[in-house]
Amino acid sequence: MAEWLLLWLVAVVLYLVECCSWVRNGAWCCCRSVRGWQASSGSRLFGNDRGGIAFCHPLAQSGAILHCAEWPISISPTGVVDAPASQGSQESTPASWSFEEITSVSSSVDDLRINGVSIAAGSAVLAADMAAHLNELRELPESKRASVIRLAIKHNLDVKDIGKIWEDFQKQTASLKRTARMSFALLFVVAPLAIVLLGPYPLWIYLLAGWLGLGVISARQLFVLHKKYFKPAGFDRWVQALSVGSFPLAATRAVDRLSKELFYGRHPVAVICAICPGPSAESALREQWFDLSIAASEPAREWYRSALSLEVGKLLERTGFDATRQPTIEDPAVVKFCPRCHGQFTGAAEVCHDCPDVALIALGGS
Repeated sequence: MAEWLLLWLVAVVLYLVECCSWVRNGAWCCCRSVRGWQASSGSRLFGNDRGGIAFCHPLAQSGAILHCAEWPISISPTGVVDAPASQGSQESTPASWSFEEITSVSSSVDDLRINGVSIAAGSAVLAADMAAHLNELRELPESKRASVIRLAIKHNLDVKDIGKIWEDFQKQTASLKRTARMSFALLFVVAPLAIVLLGPYPLWIYLLAGWLGLGVISARQLFVLHKKYFKPAGFDRWVQALSVGSFPLAATRAVDRLSKELFYGRHPVAVICAICPGPSAESALREQWFDLSIAASEPAREWYRSALSLEVGKLLERTGFDATRQPTIEDPAVVKFCPRCHGQFTGAAEVCHDCPDVALIALGGS
């Protein structure tokens, strides 16, 4: 019996690994934990300089992780810059193209390609959407591009649309959620009780067959739903379906594999406002608003940053977010705070330890 207990413990460990999701540095996630929905950036999670690991609620099979990131390019009526809008000055000058210089725009797997230069998008759907958007802009005269770009920005910040998609997603994945819960119950409830009460032989072969069957059913359901929501991501669709079908433990978290990429092309501010409203999202919104307030040196990138910050400001105003609010101070020795993360300082520090190059502000200052 000891070897069956060891096997069950291995399954528990592997299941906990399935509950983890890697969030790259520069991206954000909304993660359902035991405390409810929480928003965090990849750089704030446990990990390294490339990103961090988000741990989702182990008992949630209805989509417990959502990744989101702003577009990796900045677009103006005159051209495109290979840099996002909200990261201030770059260490090196990013590549840029005027629309007259662009001869080809396409997507390849998770990359956007401009004149043969690959730009990592992090998602096949986002890469395809950006390619379609740029090709549309190339066909327009410069005088009409600004309105189309602003319309795309508003779409990426549409909280109501995100809410509707999330509600529809919950309905469309109902059957997959049921299968995931059946797989979970079979592995962690039915199988242990059956083996303890009735013995492993010959019961284990029937349990394994049932588990493999649920994995195949989950793979088929996931394939159909993936095609509905992520049609351009054909390669990823087969990878996900085959991994779930050949490794049935993954079927218990199959919905997470879909929800993870559902809003990847939407701006993190909008996704957080839609999924993680309330005080828990305040620090995430403050960080993004601060980063977006830093002017860019490239003219095309600064135009896009200004257009984006205008719409983000309107959204935050509608949600009641006050970017100028100072932190609540409980320690009388605190004399300064970080305007980005609200870290509190008592000594002679001039910059925040967690937010590089962010100057501290004296209490009562601005």
